[in-house]
Amino acid sequence: MQKVLLLTFAILSCILPSIYGQSNEETAILNVIQQETNDFTKLPFNEVAKKYWILDDKTFICATGQNGDVSFLTKEDMTSNDQIAPEDKTIVEKTNYRIIVNGNMATVYHHQKVTLVDYNIKLYSHEIRILEKVDGQWKIHCSSVQHYLPKE
Repeated sequence: MQKVLLLTFAILSCILPSIYGQSNEETAILNVIQQETNDFTKLPFNEVAKKYWILDDKTFICATGQNGDVSFLTKEDMTSNDQIAPEDKTIVEKTNYRIIVNGNMATVYHHQKVTLVDYNIKLYSHEIRILEKVDGQWKIHCSSVQHYLPKE
């Protein structure tokens, strides 16, 4: 009987957070992603990278544009980019999160819509980010951004 209760408790502890809300780790991960996005229009890109990313020889961003062009950014590319997105002219919306946490590693998927207000342009993408917990803090290690044209 104790084994059945223990097994039931173990299963419920895995299932209930996904049914009734996010775990503390998921909340912390979403906070990092949202803070990084918020700082995108306030700080140069290299400062955002230093604040929220693990910057080592395995760090990368791989982005596929709507036309199929692929950009691959490394730590060096990220830390040398001092551009800043115009505040109040770039609106970023992230939705449809899927989060997998496995120990000190996490994978996050979401949809993103970026609106460039001055140009009346909307960019849509699917994003996957891999995060690692370093010294108790979640940091982004790599990102894959796949732009697409929405169905009309």
